[in-house]
Amino acid sequence: MTQPVARAHPDAEPVIERLGLAVNPLGGWYKQVHECRPPRGTGRSLVTVITYLLDSSRPVAYLHRTSADAIHYFHQGCPLAVVTVSPDGELRRQVLGRDLDHGDSLQLVVAGGTWKAFELVGRPWALISEAVAPGWEATDQAEATPAVYERDHPHLGDALAPLVRHNTDV
Repeated sequence: MTQPVARAHPDAEPVIERLGLAVNPLGGWYKQVHECRPPRGTGRSLVTVITYLLDSSRPVAYLHRTSADAIHYFHQGCPLAVVTVSPDGELRRQVLGRDLDHGDSLQLVVAGGTWKAFELVGRPWALISEAVAPGWEATDQAEATPAVYERDHPHLGDALAPLVRHNTDV
């Protein structure tokens, strides 16, 4: 069963309902739509795929990372900024979606071990999918905290502060 959509932007509610999306603790709305298990169903999934939506009520997916590579596919809505920080501290901001000012990027790969966050560039919502290989596991994901970026990348403090959740309540 999905979470209530009363907090979603009114234009996003029909999409959230039709796709059966639930609140994502990192921001936005999501649903796992595919999981490819290895032969005999043992071990880590080979690939997992989620559908993911950000809307103006939840416009940021907070900075997080996994050890697995992720491929993000833009479907519809406004563009998203994908902000990444490599293990050596290189900050990048790329646009995913249809944006005449920044080019058209309909898919984007984020290497495992890279911190990433998403922000709406426009309004009111954006819909993407994310394929993770090997498959996503909760124990493999870390969310950035102020202490993490202050310790590991203090030179990026101002840029990363809005992308790090300071309160862990959903």
